[in-house]
Amino acid sequence: MNNSSEIYKILRKAAKIAKVSPSFIEKISKPEKILSFEFPVTLDNGRTKKFQSFVVLHNNFRGPYKGGIRFYQGVSLEEIKNLAAIMTFKTALLDLPFGGAKAGVKVDPKTLSVGELERLTRGFIRAIYPEIGPKVYVPASDLNTNSK
Repeated sequence: MNNSSEIYKILRKAAKIAKVSPSFIEKISKPEKILSFEFPVTLDNGRTKKFQSFVVLHNNFRGPYKGGIRFYQGVSLEEIKNLAAIMTFKTALLDLPFGGAKAGVKVDPKTLSVGELERLTRGFIRAIYPEIGPKVYVPASDLNTNSK
């Protein structure tokens, strides 16, 4: 699916079959909060580089936002919006007490040293820290990220 309008067309079709209220579908058809920002990271050579990032908190109707953080050079706001919406639907279909979210940093992590990657991760988390917490947003690993 290339854009969010396709996701919502499918959602509306499924909702009609399942007899879900159109007002509920409208409520979950738009992200509740979108963060788009750059943050600086000091590289090993002493230079500072800014990295574009996105956080989409799609819906917390069923519980705290839940979704991974990806590091990928091709990440875009549209992709993160779509993945956050899909996470909302996945948690609902599995009857989990979470909403949906997703985050991404535009970076090729293979080009960074271990120290640079740590500084990138810490910088990103510092930037979104007010949005994180067990009752707010529970991030997880995703593409090119792990428990470290």
